[in-house]
Amino acid sequence: MRLKNLFAITLAAVALVAGPIPQLARAEDASTDLVSEKISIRLAGAFFHQFSFNEGARVRLPPSSTPRRSGEIRLQELWNLDGDQATDSPMGHGASFIEFAIRNQASRDLQLDGSLVADLRGYSFGVYNQDQVSIYPKYHVDYLWHSSHDKSWTHRLPTELAFEAGTFQEARHYEGLQLYNIDYQAVYTHAQVGRWRLSFIRIGDLREGIGLGINDWLDYMVSVEDWAFREGWVADVRFGVTDYADFQSGGWRDVWNASLGIEKNNSRYYGQLSYRPFEGSYDWRLKYGSVLGATYSSDFDAGSISSRLEWRHYGGIFNDELSQPTQVHYRNTNTGSFGNYIGSQLYPLEAIDRPFSQWAVFTEYDKRYVDGVTLQTDVNIDWTKSLSFRFQLDLNAILAEGEDPFLYPFFSVGPEFRATEDAYLSFSLTNKTMNLDKHYPTYYFLRRPLVQFEVRRALD
Repeated sequence: MRLKNLFAITLAAVALVAGPIPQLARAEDASTDLVSEKISIRLAGAFFHQFSFNEGARVRLPPSSTPRRSGEIRLQELWNLDGDQATDSPMGHGASFIEFAIRNQASRDLQLDGSLVADLRGYSFGVYNQDQVSIYPKYHVDYLWHSSHDKSWTHRLPTELAFEAGTFQEARHYEGLQLYNIDYQAVYTHAQVGRWRLSFIRIGDLREGIGLGINDWLDYMVSVEDWAFREGWVADVRFGVTDYADFQSGGWRDVWNASLGIEKNNSRYYGQLSYRPFEGSYDWRLKYGSVLGATYSSDFDAGSISSRLEWRHYGGIFNDELSQPTQVHYRNTNTGSFGNYIGSQLYPLEAIDRPFSQWAVFTEYDKRYVDGVTLQTDVNIDWTKSLSFRFQLDLNAILAEGEDPFLYPFFSVGPEFRATEDAYLSFSLTNKTMNLDKHYPTYYFLRRPLVQFEVRRALD
């Protein structure tokens, strides 16, 4: 798209954000009879475009990532992955998505959520191009019984029973050493008396989800939740054992876990230590992983700020054999990369604003020590009631055994016009774009920043 079209796009976006939109208003009015205190409906969507993006844009890659799709020589040639150039992505063609979601509060204890998300991977390809359209469902069942709901319950300590099943988005398990910033399908249950909780989760095949060498993931945990150990301070203390099915050997592997999180006001400090005990005669230092971190968030008169600082370490055996040849592809493996954005798996457009750091990044350094330092900051400064300036930083340093340190200094900076809390448009300068050439959703680090246009709106 040429920059001369920018004015027309901006006018259309302002109309979308500011409204009114008669068609949406009529749809909202027509649905009044269907909505009650127990049923709520949400319609949300977004449009993204990166100006001047082209398939030949140069990127910076760490040594271990070159060549990409290691072990798949045919794809390296077909998708042109041998050099340091970005491949084609929806972000250069005007991509959009829309989600229709329904929540049913069936009873005091039972909540049912379901949604359909439609992705259009670029208006460059026409309205009805089925190669560029994807529709996928999400659901979540949440049952929570608490003793306060039952007047006949005479137990002195507060008691609760919980059950959840379905899609878990942007999940974080324990304090995020392994499973964090990830979507998965799972079944979860817990029983809690006072602050003491026993919980169990079974997560579906991570090999099919993000290409790790893991089938199902089972975790058994005992924890103390929301423990007010000092005035103003609250802690979560968790111990557990993880069993996961190793795809390559067909056996089960054990991980012992301990984590602690403490919180006061707007700050939280956390850590996790995990150990793989049954990995032969290797030195114990090769078999553990750890994470330490802190978060802070605050609203002030002129805006808001949120930050996360984190250090993580994985011993050389801790992630052993998790990075394997995989059938997870975000492109069709029979055609070139241009206009090819849907494969055996989908990189959802709703995930493109997520942080870079995730476990899959570190599993690529098989049989090597690897450390990661992350600094995430989101600053929003209000100029007027509807106009603000936003700065986002996602700084990631990777220090792997046998390699020079590598830095991913992702950023996004620019003005944001907000008509309501759930409706805005923005222009930003950014140095990241979608990377559809991995087996997990991630980003390319562009050598030259580009301008990104984004508009979002939600109706409840």
